[in-house]
Amino acid sequence: VNNKGLARIVEALARLAREGQPLSATFLGKGPLRADTERRVRAAGLGERVRFLDWIDSGASLARLYAQSRVLVCASTCEGGPRVTVEAMACGKAIVATCVGGVHELLGDAARLVPAQSPTALATALIDLLQHPEERSKLEGRARERAKTFSLDRTLARYN
Repeated sequence: VNNKGLARIVEALARLAREGQPLSATFLGKGPLRADTERRVRAAGLGERVRFLDWIDSGASLARLYAQSRVLVCASTCEGGPRVTVEAMACGKAIVATCVGGVHELLGDAARLVPAQSPTALATALIDLLQHPEERSKLEGRARERAKTFSLDRTLARYN
């Protein structure tokens, strides 16, 4: 889906690679832009650094994927409340996300928010978090705490 910002993610990753930043990335899903995204990855010379997964078959497998990650990137141009960011918060992951729709309200100070149309800002935020583990750790802690506000019990309690 075009609004997911996959091309901007590839562009940001290419910038990281050009600047010598060690990186690996995983794209999850087999949507209509998969072939185009794979082509962009190859054209950017990122083929050895990027992997594509079609599907994760269980919550435990998804949790392992998050555990292996340092940062989740959500580069959408429009979103209500992207589930992937709540999952990442629950797993204590740092997040870089575009500040669109309800993303700011959803993530608050538990993420690094960047303008939607700026691969440069996306790359800069990623570099900062990858090069400064102490800052990444702060975001991870905030993410874990913020995710607790989305538990079923807390959500139901708001309606009672």
